[in-house]
Amino acid sequence: MAYPSPAFSSESRISEFPAIVLRAKRSSALEKLICALRDTGIPHNAFIDSMIGTSAENQQAATLAATPEQNKLICVALFGREEAIRPLIKSFSLYKESEVSRVAPTE
Repeated sequence: MAYPSPAFSSESRISEFPAIVLRAKRSSALEKLICALRDTGIPHNAFIDSMIGTSAENQQAATLAATPEQNKLICVALFGREEAIRPLIKSFSLYKESEVSRVAPTE
């Protein structure tokens, strides 16, 4: 689906399907998911806590040096057909909007 923005001279293409956010209690569950995604060839992006920092250069250096012992996976975005993805995510819980209220806002 097209999201044109003439004022910014751009047109983004975003799926008409909703994003579903799943949660895991431990980073290790996300690590296992990433291995399974890699093994099945499903496109994905992993986000590590080292990617949060004061500059892009610091984030890149920290991410290059990140290890499972020192860092945590905080999010995995995956892209593909439901029938390929569903078996890999069946052990995850759905992230509910009510859980957002438990997190204190940062300012």
